[in-house]
Amino acid sequence: MPSDLRFIDENPAMEAFRRGQAVAQQQQAADLAIEGQIVQNAEQFAGAPTRLRTINANADTARANADVAVRTVQPRVSQAQSSASLAGTNADVARQTAPYTVQNAQNSARTGEANADVAVGTVPYTIENARSGSRLNAVNADVGERSADARVRGANAGAVSAEMQGFYKSLDLLNAGQTEAAVEVASQYGQEIPQEVLNNGEVRAAVTRAAKHSQELYPNRPRDQQAFIQGFIKDMAERRAAGQPVNDPTAVYGVTGAPSVPEISTTEQTQKPADVAIAEWLVANKVAPNAQAAWEMVRQSRSNPMLMRTQIYNNALRSTFGNPEKAEEITTKAMQFIGQAGTAQPANPAAPAPATPQQPRAPRYGQTPAQPASVPAGSAFSPSRKMWRSPDGQLFDEAGRPAQ
Repeated sequence: MPSDLRFIDENPAMEAFRRGQAVAQQQQAADLAIEGQIVQNAEQFAGAPTRLRTINANADTARANADVAVRTVQPRVSQAQSSASLAGTNADVARQTAPYTVQNAQNSARTGEANADVAVGTVPYTIENARSGSRLNAVNADVGERSADARVRGANAGAVSAEMQGFYKSLDLLNAGQTEAAVEVASQYGQEIPQEVLNNGEVRAAVTRAAKHSQELYPNRPRDQQAFIQGFIKDMAERRAAGQPVNDPTAVYGVTGAPSVPEISTTEQTQKPADVAIAEWLVANKVAPNAQAAWEMVRQSRSNPMLMRTQIYNNALRSTFGNPEKAEEITTKAMQFIGQAGTAQPANPAAPAPATPQQPRAPRYGQTPAQPASVPAGSAFSPSRKMWRSPDGQLFDEAGRPAQ
């Protein structure tokens, strides 16, 4: 270092300056420390009351907790004693009921064994019931097919009946001079009145006579009425072509190909009021859907009571929406009503009695055996129960003996 620079740095004045600076810094640090202590003491002095209050509050809380603990010692002891007493009581009850629990378990075991025995014993009957159900389903299917055929025939007959009603109504309007109304009615039923009937009074009079005579010959038989009128019109055309009178009053008594007139027996004539009452009852109670079906059932009550009862039951089953109990109740009432009215086929009093009583041959399932003489007329046979039920509800076995 050059001598002039060393002199500036190391001369006595610079040393004194440095020492003064160090002393000043030490004094400043001491003053700052003293001021910090003063501030800290002031803060401690200011916070002393708050800490004292906190200490006092904690002491009060400790005293309160101690007081609560002293006061609740006895209730806790009592509660512990009660729990111990209850546990002892439960133990006594358990000891006393243990024999009954064991007995109940044994009873349940014996019941289970008995139910198992019953189940094993009823297996043959369950199998037989299943077989009977299968056979019954087959019978019901056969009845359903026959009912379907009957419904088709009934629908066809209803169509013919409606057609004939339209024809009769239009003919009445023509005879009353209301030609336009007659043509309108005929068109509503899908018919067209021939011009000969519209314009020729003799032809119209002849057809009117034939229509009235057909209703007298074939009441409630619209198909036969239609066939009779068609045969009459054909004969009338042949007479006209041969130059014979069109309106021959005797022509209605010799119609070519006319259906056979149903014979009415003396019994049927004497019982006609009862038949009317029965038919009305069947319709009113929804056993028969209409009057035509009701009359069919009345006729079957003489020729085939079993088939009639089946039809009544099926109709009642439909009207009760598949309720077999209600259908059976309605069927029983219907059979009772028919039996009381005397429309069922009576037994022939002149029939000779057999020399020796014979047991009826067991029928195949679904077949009706011969009705024993001791069973009232109008009774129905149940293939599943193999018993007869009379119109008043009395039961008989296959041989005609009253059921015990």
